[in-house]
Amino acid sequence: MVDPMPCILCNSCTGEDEASNVKIKDASGQTLFRVISVRNDYLTVKEPYNQDSNMLPWIPYIDKYHVDILLLNRGAHYQPPYDVLHDLHETFQYLSVHHPQVTVIFRDTYPGHMNANSLFHQPPLPRPQYEEPGAVLPYHWGEFHHMNAVVKSMIRERFPWVLYMDISSFTKLRADGHADGLHYCAYGPPIHWLLMLYNIFHLVLDEKNITMPGVETTSSPPVSKAKF
Repeated sequence: MVDPMPCILCNSCTGEDEASNVKIKDASGQTLFRVISVRNDYLTVKEPYNQDSNMLPWIPYIDKYHVDILLLNRGAHYQPPYDVLHDLHETFQYLSVHHPQVTVIFRDTYPGHMNANSLFHQPPLPRPQYEEPGAVLPYHWGEFHHMNAVVKSMIRERFPWVLYMDISSFTKLRADGHADGLHYCAYGPPIHWLLMLYNIFHLVLDEKNITMPGVETTSSPPVSKAKF
């Protein structure tokens, strides 16, 4: 992992201009890595791209910025499972052929929560809202767990080199801390997502026997038991 070590976060912002210069530095001011965020809701590798529908090009940035790690996520944009599998299969196949050197992490999709305002300060739910008797969740939130399951199965069977980052297993119980029914405030589940990602980065560094500038890796921290 060389400097800069960019990542692409495909679930926020509207394009390169908003995030291309985000650099993480150490106390001395040395750049450790760069984060690039590009939005493409279905992670398509096909052209033409459509800016109006949040389908911006992201593949060209891999070569442009010498990307080492891709963090991919489709966000809460529902499609039937067949379409999801087709698109992701095409994307992973393309990456394996054209960018085999890139470490790919796929983050699954968590559901939103009903009555988030009244649950803002409450402890985790005893069970997911979609398991409640008679529950009808909007925006296909109750179907995300099935979509995650089929994607995870495909990755394990056909693309085992892709790291699967499971945040939905615990986030589906976290109706607290929402900014709205889907998105969270900064201090909440996103903190735990970052801890998971930190552990994943250490796994990647150890596997490649690489030391990132400014980061001690001689004794790796305990790896979370979360599913990768």
